[in-house]
Amino acid sequence: MMINYRGKDIVLIGEVKPSSPSGFMSPYSWRKLFDLANESPCVDMISIHTDPRWEGSFESLKEARALTEKPILAKGYHATDRELRDAFNYGADRVLVVGRIPNISLADFCYYEPLNLEQLHAFPVLAGSHRINTVVWNARDISNPEIERYKTESINEARKLWPKQLVQASAIRSLADIAPEADQILVGSYLPQFLRSLEEKINPLQTCRGEDSNL
Repeated sequence: MMINYRGKDIVLIGEVKPSSPSGFMSPYSWRKLFDLANESPCVDMISIHTDPRWEGSFESLKEARALTEKPILAKGYHATDRELRDAFNYGADRVLVVGRIPNISLADFCYYEPLNLEQLHAFPVLAGSHRINTVVWNARDISNPEIERYKTESINEARKLWPKQLVQASAIRSLADIAPEADQILVGSYLPQFLRSLEEKINPLQTCRGEDSNL
């Protein structure tokens, strides 16, 4: 059930992120964050980390698959196609791949995240890139995940290079943070706050409102 905001349907991906290597620590456990995402009628897809630096693992992915019927995005760098296949085998519907193009047989089911605009600009001429439908534009510079640093490049610039599905990620606390260029949003660190902000709205979000979730 997508969010309708500013007259546009936005897919909400709820990220289960208890911590990050840059120092973020959620006050909620993995299971509490998962339950918030799973029980919210506004969350269309759940993002599960496979990288231990974010308290993720392929076992966490397997656990999540057993607990939900919602689509799952496996989130991680996934530097090899073996890791991609493992993610699919453990139950992911889509898998994030950072900074590279996977084997063409896997590309249809991958979200691609460039490290910068230079990578995104080069993307269309890379072999197999035509099979990718969705790009994640992360406001954070994830070239070094241990440093909390944001890109100087904007999602507006990314949209000029990418005509298909574009996912906005990072620093999304409320509806006001959604960029007009976004078709989807990935909300992680501020997922509880974001879901609270939806509950406080009457319009245009009535179709997303559920029972009180004790956030």
